[in-house]
Amino acid sequence: LKIREIQRRLLQAGYQIGSVDGIMGPRTETALENLFERAGMPYEPGDYDAAIKHLEDIARSQRPTPTPKF
Repeated sequence: LKIREIQRRLLQAGYQIGSVDGIMGPRTETALENLFERAGMPYEPGDYDAAIKHLEDIARSQRPTPTPKF
């Protein structure tokens, strides 16, 4: 389940991983390595919780800031 979530979030972040199949294949692994490398963070294979947290942070930062209505 975590791998599917990671794959879905990687696709949303613009990484080309193929299909969301729940398998930690070479494209998903490479995308995770690139994701962490770009952030200047060490990547620990199998640390899916860290990957999910980092992808959540990216998603939050990409959301537009709502304009206050006065």
